[in-house]
Amino acid sequence: MGKSMLCCRQGIYGVRLPGRRSRVESDKLIRRRQLLELIGMSHTTQWRLERAGRFPARVRIGTGSVGWHLAEVEEWVRERERKREQEAAREGRGGVTLEAGVTVDGFRGKR
Repeated sequence: MGKSMLCCRQGIYGVRLPGRRSRVESDKLIRRRQLLELIGMSHTTQWRLERAGRFPARVRIGTGSVGWHLAEVEEWVRERERKREQEAAREGRGGVTLEAGVTVDGFRGKR
């Protein structure tokens, strides 16, 4: 067996290659508890976003159980981060330095 055949077999049988996800890992379904930990929202907020078409759709696993594709949720999180960075750059927001030297981006005091 040649070296290239061994490499292909390692990729096929789940040995993780650098920088690549296995097919099983990218097709993984996560349940609601894992989803909420990942996105940091309440289930009601997540449900409203999903209903409005602004969040990845759930997948029915069986009677009374649903899940979400991990890859779709991770892409949704990355997209929100990109939008946030673009808005901050467009508005030219800089950080505001507080007394303790902590910087808070976009801080606006109330008067």
